[in-house]
Amino acid sequence: MKTFSQFLFEKVINPETLLDTIKAKIVQSGDIFDINTDKYTDLDSLYNDNTFNEKLKTKGFKKDNLETSQEYETFLKNTMSIKYFLVFKERQNELERPRYIFIQTKQGGNWSTIEMYKVKDDMKNFYDLLTNKTIEIKLNNKNYIYKTTNGGKDWTLQNVENQDNTFKKVMRGEEINKQLKSGITIEEI
Repeated sequence: MKTFSQFLFEKVINPETLLDTIKAKIVQSGDIFDINTDKYTDLDSLYNDNTFNEKLKTKGFKKDNLETSQEYETFLKNTMSIKYFLVFKERQNELERPRYIFIQTKQGGNWSTIEMYKVKDDMKNFYDLLTNKTIEIKLNNKNYIYKTTNGGKDWTLQNVENQDNTFKKVMRGEEINKQLKSGITIEEI
């Protein structure tokens, strides 16, 4: 039997799929910002590096906040983590599409090299994949379709006509997990 976390995060969410949502194309940081990311083992150190920040500013760019996938709780717990930050033109609004994304992944306890990608589509697609999921729970010839938009913290019943004392209109992730342990069938839809 799968745990809730295994089910929720095992699907085809991986760094490549995530980057495909924004049509990201790998580029060399040295070509754009005259910085070699191979000299950095951790994205945090690049993000905080004075030389890197000065080169961004000199080239007319600014960076957004350093973010992690744990903020969205979307990957297999303890098996995958992603850190990233977005880069915008200096006069660009952070609500607009960024020009670049710096990203680093951790699988099996080891952080990958830092990579830089040109962003060619709306970041909403990226965040939607991180946070949205729809599941169907089947029990006693009845189904309950739940949707989350916050990485599994809260689930909203879509077919409210099937609401009962066990499967409520809104359930916390812990409540869904408890039901999974009772042997119900669950599928992503």
